[in-house]
Amino acid sequence: MNEIHFDTHKYVDALRKAGIKEEHAVAHKEALNGAAFATRHDIDALRIEIKTELRAKLETMGAKMDARMETMEAKMNEKMETMEARIDAKMEAMEHRIVNKMIGANILLILAATAVIKLL
Repeated sequence: MNEIHFDTHKYVDALRKAGIKEEHAVAHKEALNGAAFATRHDIDALRIEIKTELRAKLETMGAKMDARMETMEAKMNEKMETMEARIDAKMEAMEHRIVNKMIGANILLILAATAVIKLL
């Protein structure tokens, strides 16, 4: 930030003409002369600094979000694979039970047919 540069004598004269006592006008001048004001360059530099920091933070947040999403995706895939394996195992067991029941039913039919033939 820079100090403002102005004609202090004209400033004091303007204040005196406006009805302000000279000692007050001088105090105003000294206070204003020591004040710091942002220049256009200062504002532009600050804007660039803020943009740079914001971009860096957004990139960091984006990277963290990507990592979290990848972790969640891996966990979901693992759970889905586990569920798929359990379903496959249950279906295979069910298939074996159905085949065994069908074999048992066919054996009963053959035995029943054999018994009927012997009776005739």
